[in-house]
Amino acid sequence: MAHHQKCSRIVTFLLLIIPVMAAAIRGQNERDRRAPATVVSYRAAATQYSPFSHWQSGPQAILEANFNTMQQLAQNASLQGVDMIVFPEYGLTGTDLGQNKTLFKGLCQMVPHPADASVPCIEDIHAEHYWMVQSLSCLALQLDMYIVVDLAEIDLPVKFSKEEDFDDSNSEVSEAAFPSPCDERDKIASPDGLCSDFQIENFGSSESILHEADAEEDFIAYNSQVVFDRTGAVVARYRKKHLFFEPEFEYGNEEDSTALFTTDFGVTFTLQVCFDIMYASPAVSNVVRAGVRDVAMSTAWIDELPFLTAPQIFRGFSRGLSSNLIVSNLFNPNAGYMGSGIFHGDHNTSDVYTYDSNMNKPVLIVDDLTTEVDGDSWMNFKEKQEFLAAKLVNKIMESFTEPESVIEEYVKLQSKQDKLQNNLIADVTGFFQDAHFHRNEAYTRKIVGAMLSSMRQVSEWERFINKQMCSEMCKKVKFLLEEGKSSGADNVTHPPMLYEKVSELKHVEQTKTSHTNYQSFDSDIKFTDNSTYDNNLTSSYDENENQQFIIHENISFYAHRSLLFAQNASVVCCHASFCCQVSYTFLDDVTNTTVSNAGYMLLAYNGTVGKGDGTYWMWTQVCGVVFCINKDDVNSCAAFDKPMPDLKSGFRLRNITGNFQTSVIFPSVFDLNFQLADYTLWSSVKPGQLLVQGEINNLLTAVLFGRKYSLDP
Repeated sequence: MAHHQKCSRIVTFLLLIIPVMAAAIRGQNERDRRAPATVVSYRAAATQYSPFSHWQSGPQAILEANFNTMQQLAQNASLQGVDMIVFPEYGLTGTDLGQNKTLFKGLCQMVPHPADASVPCIEDIHAEHYWMVQSLSCLALQLDMYIVVDLAEIDLPVKFSKEEDFDDSNSEVSEAAFPSPCDERDKIASPDGLCSDFQIENFGSSESILHEADAEEDFIAYNSQVVFDRTGAVVARYRKKHLFFEPEFEYGNEEDSTALFTTDFGVTFTLQVCFDIMYASPAVSNVVRAGVRDVAMSTAWIDELPFLTAPQIFRGFSRGLSSNLIVSNLFNPNAGYMGSGIFHGDHNTSDVYTYDSNMNKPVLIVDDLTTEVDGDSWMNFKEKQEFLAAKLVNKIMESFTEPESVIEEYVKLQSKQDKLQNNLIADVTGFFQDAHFHRNEAYTRKIVGAMLSSMRQVSEWERFINKQMCSEMCKKVKFLLEEGKSSGADNVTHPPMLYEKVSELKHVEQTKTSHTNYQSFDSDIKFTDNSTYDNNLTSSYDENENQQFIIHENISFYAHRSLLFAQNASVVCCHASFCCQVSYTFLDDVTNTTVSNAGYMLLAYNGTVGKGDGTYWMWTQVCGVVFCINKDDVNSCAAFDKPMPDLKSGFRLRNITGNFQTSVIFPSVFDLNFQLADYTLWSSVKPGQLLVQGEINNLLTAVLFGRKYSLDP
């Protein structure tokens, strides 16, 4: 009987464990079958400037002046081969949004849903709240660049003119030629199942006039990041979820996936705006759950010591999540705004940033980044590219063999074709030489297929076939073929701007092309290796007022211990059950003739903290070492409003560790000159650990800043 029970238990155990083992083997086999990750490189640009915000000029003048600054920065970035440029939060509107809702409304713009695949630049829509979106779309198309911009998005009821307002008697275009704005395809493509916000009911009219709802104040607005791809299409629209004293705006409540977009170079980005960086949604969620490793951030960040100045939180976010961060901030040190840059998440590359209250000219920061794309995602991306390329080869061949009458009829079916210019003429003149077309069709197809070697080329040629209307392009290609000559890409000039409201781009001589060297717009301005300036760009910042405003967190309720002068010492400080440990040494006592009692403290905290004078509460876990003017007074720690380059310290940090209950930890090391410590001198590969490999001189603060989102009030 006992033997039978023993056998029964063994059988039961095997029945339980075999499925588990089988599942584990299947999982291992599945992992083995997954394609290896692919390393992809791209070039990005971050920006920093003080937006124009003089209400005496009116809202349209404000938008135009700031667009002019953005336009010139983007033009310079284009000359340096940038794939994507990011602009600051409030970079288009300025931070002064008017004294009432009516004035504020003049700054707002309507943004089409990305599911509409809308290219505002070529749309025949004339509306008070749409022209700037069209201008930005045209700029992206003109410069062949992804543009990430923050704007005030208006969401209001709209209606079109009555049918009798339109004269379609001379129209030769049938309604069947265009899909209904509310057909089933649109409903499927749109996440909310709704139709397009913009319903053009008549395509034969020379202009479609959009009318707003009758109620002047019947609208809501969002602080939105919008992404335009190289074709000028709106590919992402993210509405800021975590507002910071922004009563003009509604909180965004859409899915985190609305912050995602995939580029034609295979990299998927997530967006976030300013205070979002302190929360899980959207970027942290998209990094952790969706595996995204590249973040584009627009911000008007206000500095806070000891742990949350712009460079500290930006580098901490990037290193803590092992993600690239391209972040653009406003410049107004008096209000606490400054500090932009490109931060690499691989722990092996130097970050490129600016943080200087005297740099009052617009700044352009350009750098190359590498990122890992999931192997399966990359394979799917390449399969899509090959599939589209195969389809396009036939279409491209047909576009050169169709009778002239067919091409002319095709052109007639297009809207606003006169505003479309050829953005691919350089490719055409480089590849479509007469020799290619003197051979057989198979060889020509091979040449065309070779041109579609990247998703960017595929998407560009798809635009050429489907949206470029073939008018100007076909004429230029036909001219090349008839002449039997090759003009060469170097002889091709940039086309004019595509939208009449966009002023002509200022020509800028490019003096350097390497991404590690940057050009100066004004030779009289001193600049660092990572920045460019244009002395002619509009700015409302007074360069004579460069006093820096910094919020100082109340850290009096942090657990703290003074770090006494010692050699190779170790100190532990606990806040309840949360404990931090620091190892350090002193080369010499703190030496400075004006601060005789200065020293360092170890701080530990586990609990809720209030930001914005206690308006916004969040749960943090913090281990930090901070320089204090009075080594016995925690309230004197990091009590500075400007860099202190003359302060010298013999303190040498070795490591900081803590028993964190979260994996979301942002590490940073900041010195007394308000600069980040050299990335080669420290690392934080393991969560809850900051290790120093070299000598970090004149430390201001070193921190492991953890966030426990689930415990937020």
